[in-house]
Amino acid sequence: MTTASSRSSAKPRAGTSAPGCIEAGVLYRLDELRSRLGVGFEGWRSLRKAGLEDHVIKIAGRRFLLGDSVLDVFGKLLRKQQAEREQRRLDAAGEDHPR
Repeated sequence: MTTASSRSSAKPRAGTSAPGCIEAGVLYRLDELRSRLGVGFEGWRSLRKAGLEDHVIKIAGRRFLLGDSVLDVFGKLLRKQQAEREQRRLDAAGEDHPR
């Protein structure tokens, strides 16, 4: 397993050098991850509440996350938002067509 920082000296693979890129199988420091995601305090808090905090790896006072965990949490958020949108759509359709 590589860390995002250690890869900087290696030849980057196509599509992996973008600052906002999160990859499965890569270990990220929390500070680096926040920077890559470009989220502020509120955005980071939302991600933590969505389950990201459960995946934090703590070693010698440092905190890390696997890219896999970050992508899983984003997938969970996407599915939740899609379900909420679908529910709003169904609610709106029900109001327009009373039974």
